[in-house]
Amino acid sequence: MLSSGTIAAPLPRLSPAAPLIIGSALLMQGIDGTAITVALPAMAHSLGTDVLRMNLAVSAYLLSIAVFIPASGWIGDRFGARTTFCWAIALFMLASLLCGLATSLPQLVAARILQGMGGALMAPVGRVVLLRAVPRHDYVRAISLYTAPALIGPVLGAPLGGLIVEIASWHWIFFINLPLGLIGIAATLRHIPALPASPPGPFDLRGFLLLGIGLSCGTLALAGIGGSIPPRIVILLAAASLAALPLAVLHARRAAHPLLDLGLLRIRSFRIVMQHGTIWRSTVAGLPVLLALLLQLSLGLGPLASGLILFTSAAGALAMKAVAGTLLHRYGFRRVMIANAVVSAFFAGSYALFDAGSPLWLLVAALFLGGVSRSLQYTSLGTLAFADIPDAAMARASGFASMSQELAQSLGVSIATLLVQLAMLLRQDGQAGATDIRTALALLGIMGLIAALGFRRLRDDDGAAIRIRNRPALSPQPLTATPP
Repeated sequence: MLSSGTIAAPLPRLSPAAPLIIGSALLMQGIDGTAITVALPAMAHSLGTDVLRMNLAVSAYLLSIAVFIPASGWIGDRFGARTTFCWAIALFMLASLLCGLATSLPQLVAARILQGMGGALMAPVGRVVLLRAVPRHDYVRAISLYTAPALIGPVLGAPLGGLIVEIASWHWIFFINLPLGLIGIAATLRHIPALPASPPGPFDLRGFLLLGIGLSCGTLALAGIGGSIPPRIVILLAAASLAALPLAVLHARRAAHPLLDLGLLRIRSFRIVMQHGTIWRSTVAGLPVLLALLLQLSLGLGPLASGLILFTSAAGALAMKAVAGTLLHRYGFRRVMIANAVVSAFFAGSYALFDAGSPLWLLVAALFLGGVSRSLQYTSLGTLAFADIPDAAMARASGFASMSQELAQSLGVSIATLLVQLAMLLRQDGQAGATDIRTALALLGIMGLIAALGFRRLRDDDGAAIRIRNRPALSPQPLTATPP
């Protein structure tokens, strides 16, 4: 069975510093990922490649996380939570150094894959620690608290990335991870104890290889359809994926200790989040890349100005954390998630209406409100997924959910880029223009509306185990997890 989170026994109460230390990994990843989207045009020029081909550097990182997350639980159980966390940060630092030293796109992609391996070892551990340390009725606030650093990263990353590109070079986007990583390791060793872990079962090497080949080849094939990868190789990658994924599913059903526990999909709420939540995440994951291109290629803004404007979207996402719990506790998951998915799709499509003559204040407002909507949906999905999961299966569910989230992110970037390339093909133009980017944004909005239909399968009582119906309308401290 997939065992993420590294701990078998119930955890002691966390120290006040622990959530901040655990969140530091998300903060570092968030700054890194968002800063890169702002710097893509500058990176493409420096590496002598087309800006659309740079999606390989984004997709490779996200896909690497998705592939290696299932193995992170076994590694954590084998070596312990604190040791795994520290080595993961160290690996992320080494890969960041290699990214900054890259002189070609293939070198950058290889370093990003290594960086994704480090990220895959960091993320699931913290979430399981929090879920085991708080009662179920506080899951909404616990998830909001845990993901808050992940939203601070994008808030800082967009303007920081633009500033770095303008005053120095894109290489320093990766180099700043070195001091952040050292601080994270030192704080972990000082404030997080070496918690006990259960001995893991045998490692499911066959399942890991089949799943890794299927996911990586499929996403790379999708990313390369537009020309970034030769057509013959794209066909081979697609064929390998179509052959490996069914074998991975068949193996997971028959193996005694599968890396991926498909039995969790028998739980309704978890299954719906994994299916339709993954589809929804894919429709919004490509937005940061398209918005960065829209601001720079269509509106003619520089990297710093683009980063400052994208800052508003992440700020809106962070602001929603203050009221997300109140809305979900009061109105229920089904009503909130259906209505909010429609709102989110509306804002995604609305960005296609902006051009160089549009009022800047209106774009900023749309980005802020879109960030608010997407943040509410992310919190809803991240909380509902674990509403009905038994405590004994929480670690396996965390690994499963983390893998699906990162896969959705990778697919979303590839889909967004593919939509731009299809728009270019219809115009019979070899260069991406403002019209192509706006077309892709409009199509993402339509896809988001279709994804919203999936949430109609939820029941009104889904998530009842973690709702508090008598909570005041406006809780003054909705982000503070109540001690167990």
